[in-house]
Amino acid sequence: MSDAYSSSLEIRLSDGPGAPPGPEVLTGPLEPDEQPRLWAALALVNADLAATRPDRAPLELRRYDWSDGGRQIKVATADGESYGPAVWQRGWSGDAAELLADPLELLALVADAAQQTVLESGRQVWPLCPAHALGLHASGVAGSWHCSAGGGHVVAPVGGPARG
Repeated sequence: MSDAYSSSLEIRLSDGPGAPPGPEVLTGPLEPDEQPRLWAALALVNADLAATRPDRAPLELRRYDWSDGGRQIKVATADGESYGPAVWQRGWSGDAAELLADPLELLALVADAAQQTVLESGRQVWPLCPAHALGLHASGVAGSWHCSAGGGHVVAPVGGPARG
């Protein structure tokens, strides 16, 4: 492990006292030149977050490197909290790398992970439908925020101008 890499690590996680030994994980911010398509998707989601929740800092991508060779990338708050699913991983079954091929599915995955992180870190549903005040869901088919109320309708494209 290079000194530059190890010096950038911010957190060492363990399984806690009394837990059987497992792989150790090192985590830190994902560099902006790594996984540019993930960063592009997160930029769209962050545009919606800034427009609808100006009190929230932009979300970031963090890497989780496991001692057994696995790696995950997750959406996290500026202080490193992450609650959503991995948006990319390698080294285990269910490798998410193939999701990078479809930009709309990737956008929906990043939006879902961002929603989960905002919900768990701030205990608030985000984003909301302006017409129904219900939580929206990202669609990987259309790359937009959907509301299921009133028979279902598109509210806005993810990162689009009409934000609720």
